[in-house]
Amino acid sequence: MNILWVLGAGAGAVVGALVWAGITSMTNLEVGYVAWAIGGLVGLGSYLMGGRGSFAGLSCAVLALMSILLGKALALQVFVKANLRERCLAMCTRDHYQERVKAAAEFAELKSEDDYPRFMIQHEPTRAKVPAQVTAEELDSFKEFNVPVLERLHREKLDFEAWRELAVNTNVQSLMRQAPLLEALFKSLGPIDLLFGFLGIGTAYRIGSGQLKAKGKPAGTGSQGSA
Repeated sequence: MNILWVLGAGAGAVVGALVWAGITSMTNLEVGYVAWAIGGLVGLGSYLMGGRGSFAGLSCAVLALMSILLGKALALQVFVKANLRERCLAMCTRDHYQERVKAAAEFAELKSEDDYPRFMIQHEPTRAKVPAQVTAEELDSFKEFNVPVLERLHREKLDFEAWRELAVNTNVQSLMRQAPLLEALFKSLGPIDLLFGFLGIGTAYRIGSGQLKAKGKPAGTGSQGSA
C-alpha cells in the first residue's frame, strides 16, 4: 500500500492553512476564496504522491476541511489581534499614561495582596463597588496582566512610548484570552465561507481521487490510495 499520498495531502493541508494566515497577516483582510485553493493544494499533494481512488479522495476532503477550519481560525486570530491592537493604541493616550504613573506609585505602597480589591475599585475597570464584590476571576486577571505592568512602570520609570507598547501588548493578550477562538470561529462563518469551503472540499476530493486528468494521463492510472 502506497501511503506517500497521505504525506502529500497532509503537507498541502499544513501549507494551505499557513498561507491563509500569512495572507491575512499581510493584508489585514480575510480572503474567503483561499479555502478553495487549500482544497486544491491538499488534493494536488495527494495526487502528486500517487494518491488515487475514493478512499484517497475522501481522506483529502477531510484533510481539506480540517485545513480550512485551521486556516480560518489562524486568519481570524491574526485579524482580531490586529484590530484589538489598534483599539488599545487609541486608548493608551498621554493622559492615560499620567494616570497610570500615579496608580503605579499608589500600587507600590500596598502592603499585601489583601489590598488589591480596594485598589482595583479605584483604578481598574470592575463592576464591584466594595472589595468583597471583586470576583476571583477579576483578581486573577489583575495579578497576571495588570500587576506586572504597574510594577515595571514604577520600578523602571518607563516613558510614554515604552509604557504604551507594554500596555498594548498586555491588554491584547488579556482580551484574546477572554474571547474563545472556537466560539468566535463559528460565529464568523458566513455564506461566502461556506461556499468556498464547499468548493475547496469538493476540489480536494476530485483531485485527490484522481478524477481530474493531469498532463493528458488517464485519471485512473497510478497506485491506489486504499488497500
